Amino acid sequence: MNNIYYADGVLQTNSIDTDKKEVTFYFARFDSPDKRGRKMDSKAFNRSFKNNINQIYHLNNHNQEQPIGRIIAFGTDEKGAWVTSKLSDSTAGQDALIRYNEGIYKYHSFGFYIVNSVSEGDTELVTEARVIEVSTVLQPAHNGATTISLNGDNNILERLESIEALLSAAKHQESQDHTMDQAIDYIKKYK
Repeated sequence: MNNIYYADGVLQTNSIDTDKKEVTFYFARFDSPDKRGRKMDSKAFNRSFKNNINQIYHLNNHNQEQPIGRIIAFGTDEKGAWVTSKLSDSTAGQDALIRYNEGIYKYHSFGFYIVNSVSEGDTELVTEARVIEVSTVLQPAHNGATTISLNGDNNILERLESIEALLSAAKHQESQDHTMDQAIDYIKKYK
């Protein structure tokens, strides 16, 4: 349980209660694997939220220095895992509420450790994850129907997403040198 992973859900914000300063949103999907071949089991988060809900914060773009709320409820349904966040009275929390209402904030992600997983062919099914944070993000890593073609190379989107994932991981790790080296090697490979 040494690596922190980040995954994005493309499901949009579910509800906003401006008076209570609460936002409810999906942070993980159960229906398909992410770009790294990981799929979350519908019960993967149960222990994490049961034991640690008071230690899981709502952050702005995975930044530990920008908390915008605290998690007050957790649940799952056929679509995925969701939380309700009570937004902070701070300037950051108020700004987040404004951005939610304006439709600027729509997408979410989460940081987690894999506690248990099983292999299902090319997919890793995460059966238990320890969630460390949920985040509001401007752009999810999974961009659905986006197609990029550059000089006839139809795999460029996949390569860019891999580089993005490596750089994002480096930004959030204490030991950045190894991950940055991986990203640089990956870029050199496709020059």
